[in-house]
Amino acid sequence: MRPTPSEIIGHLVLWSFLAEGVAPLILDRSTRDPWDLLAYALGAVLLWLNHQCKGKDCFPYERFRV
Repeated sequence: MRPTPSEIIGHLVLWSFLAEGVAPLILDRSTRDPWDLLAYALGAVLLWLNHQCKGKDCFPYERFRV
């Protein structure tokens, strides 16, 4: 089954909060970086776009293999 937009957004919010909000408070080697939030959001958008292709891959990963 494909993830719904609310599931994608829920994971984006949850993991952004944990990685950028909680982790720097409890881990010495963790730092906050607002650019990471942009990267997480871009990944969520790419995931959503990939799941919009009915039965085929929008982004065929095979061509990126080395």
